[in-house]
Amino acid sequence: MNSEAPERPHRAAYWAAVGAVLTAAAVLRLGAVTTAPIGLHVDEGFHLLQAQAIAAGRSLPVFITGNYGNEPGFAYLAALAIAGVGPQAWAGRLASALAGILTVGLVMRVALELFPDRRWLAVWAGAALAGLYWHVHFSHYGSQPILAPLTACLVVAGLARSWRTGSRWAAIGVGVALGLSLYAYVVMRLFPFVVIGFGLCFAIARRPHRRWIATSTALALGVAAIVAAPLALFFIQNPGWFLNRASQIATVAPGADLGALADQTFKTLAGLFWRGDQDARYNLPGRPAFDVLQIVAFVAGLWVLGTRRRDPAAWVIVLWMAAGLAPSMITEGAPQFGRTTLATPALALCLALGLDALRSRLSPRAGMLAVTAALALSAGLTGYDYFAKYASAPDTFATLNGDEWTIAQGLRAAPDPTRLFGSPVQRDYYLDYATAGARLSREQFGAWDRGYWSIAYLLGDDAYARFTGYNGRECVVAPVDAPAWYMVRADQGDRAPEFLRALGALKADPVDPGVPGFVFDRYVLTPPYVAQPARTAYVHFPELATLLGSDLPSNGLHAGDPLTVALWWRVDARTTEPFKLFLHVHERDAADAPILTQRDAEPCLNSLPTWAWTPGDIVYDVATMTLPTDIAPGPYRVDAGWYQANGDGARRPAESLDGAALGDTVTVLEFEVLP
Repeated sequence: MNSEAPERPHRAAYWAAVGAVLTAAAVLRLGAVTTAPIGLHVDEGFHLLQAQAIAAGRSLPVFITGNYGNEPGFAYLAALAIAGVGPQAWAGRLASALAGILTVGLVMRVALELFPDRRWLAVWAGAALAGLYWHVHFSHYGSQPILAPLTACLVVAGLARSWRTGSRWAAIGVGVALGLSLYAYVVMRLFPFVVIGFGLCFAIARRPHRRWIATSTALALGVAAIVAAPLALFFIQNPGWFLNRASQIATVAPGADLGALADQTFKTLAGLFWRGDQDARYNLPGRPAFDVLQIVAFVAGLWVLGTRRRDPAAWVIVLWMAAGLAPSMITEGAPQFGRTTLATPALALCLALGLDALRSRLSPRAGMLAVTAALALSAGLTGYDYFAKYASAPDTFATLNGDEWTIAQGLRAAPDPTRLFGSPVQRDYYLDYATAGARLSREQFGAWDRGYWSIAYLLGDDAYARFTGYNGRECVVAPVDAPAWYMVRADQGDRAPEFLRALGALKADPVDPGVPGFVFDRYVLTPPYVAQPARTAYVHFPELATLLGSDLPSNGLHAGDPLTVALWWRVDARTTEPFKLFLHVHERDAADAPILTQRDAEPCLNSLPTWAWTPGDIVYDVATMTLPTDIAPGPYRVDAGWYQANGDGARRPAESLDGAALGDTVTVLEFEVLP
């Protein structure tokens, strides 16, 4: 596939270099895998929950409908890790690390298949990927993106071998790998088209072999179709899931303004050299994909690719890079490294070509030393950036849901049947699920999900069934007939400490994860305890909740002031659909007075939906509204009621405790606005 003289490196030196590359890859990917970074992102927790179900034999999915829809490949891989090390928090990251190491080995195989007899080029490619921060980062993140480069390397290596040797078995292996890649990550849906593009490039350049190239490509695609048939059948039966996630993140649609595409493309390409992904899940925020040495090598590699216009191997690398970077160009948040991990092996091959070209300009010994030093320095910079800067940063802890990780650690020792509470935790996934539910049938969509997947995995099924998370800045939840443990983040304006102390809770030792600014207090609450609202008012909303009363707002309210309404609710039922509480401010004595200001939200400012309630609990819900700046002095009232958040918004009727109908709106508070 190239006209250059074959390299004949000393066998021992070559294999020593391969061993060194794999060792470096393992050190950068397995280093501190059990301890750093602290935290467990909800996406990682979600995959671990699916993996746990697979390992236990409770589930064998072809597609996972939770968390906006996910291919199941990573969950199966993580299930193997759980089977090996148990339900550890780092099991998913171990799976990613092993996948990353394997990919480093495979990219060397790809280089050998594309450029036969150029063994040092294969070493440079493996070393480039081993030290590429982008790939190292995702080798430490327990989620799907790391599988895209792995499966792509399998496909490309097999294709090149099949076309080079005429092996049908290689073509069949390509088909199996390509079919499995569709179970790995959503971006791999592009790769069958890339394979066709590869075939065209080789067919044009290798005319005597066109027939075999076409036959082997068709064979590979046919086998891939068979392997992917269960997934295809799922999408045929559930078409809403095929584009569910893509429709949420796509910003450039067919017929859209080309200026948006150009802007996204510029940001994606600039992310390689200048300003990288800002999301701490996917990158050391702002770090470009390449360091300075890698930029030099990459530019040199692009020059080499430009001079090989007749070499199909060069076109394979170019097409691979373009396909890998394309998802960032057409979706939100460019540059987006998570959706473009597919490009990393192709980028490593380009780096290797550039390094080899630069080496050739020096004497053999000097060139070898220079390339080795450059790769070692890049790997060192990557290690420093990841372990010294990224893994220990407070922002990383926060991004990886370290607060939820700490809450789970602090609650794990609670004895059964202690109720468990954590604050502040707020997941807006269910709000998006409500949107998804409007597009998909309820049978397709499934049950509501609280979204605390990291906590669910760390606590286990039994303890998680007793766990309630909420935003303690907006409310407090207390059981009436069971002991309870609370984990409350200190210095966050949480209402829980004052409320719990009033109930007689004892403060236990704080839990400090060792990250500056993140300390959690633990409270232990034991019944019996009694708390009463300042103003009692018993109003029953059947099959929902009973209003027990309210606390009085601050005295001396004026126009433009915040109005705080604190309501005490007793949970009577867990609903099957979400309900919102509305609060309307009116003139007190006017029956049909207009609404002057209002607030509509699910309980605890959307952090404790009614479908997650536990009957019998007391919910102390605090809402804040701002009075209009032009409101006149005088008496006013706050009316409240409940309505269904989805569907037609039907209100829930209210009644007194003796069953008398009260309509669907009740006055919960009266106050005075002063001049």
